[in-house]
Amino acid sequence: MSPEKPDEVKRLTVKRQQALVLVTGATNGIGAASATALAKAGYRVIVHGRSEARCALVVEAIQAQGGTARAELADCASLAQ
Repeated sequence: MSPEKPDEVKRLTVKRQQALVLVTGATNGIGAASATALAKAGYRVIVHGRSEARCALVVEAIQAQGGTARAELADCASLAQ
């Protein structure tokens, strides 16, 4: 068995409707775009962020497009959480 090359990517075979994806920092920019694109592709998405209001906006936008999403609040920089 040969060792894997570092630049090879393994592909997972998962039914998208069953896959649950956590997108950290999903309240704006690349995170929000990633969460939206994943939901549009059929994945269930957990929108992570520090602001309840901003998470809600992204979740609402995803749901308005027919996607499935929910919000989870946490500050990854805080050990207390």
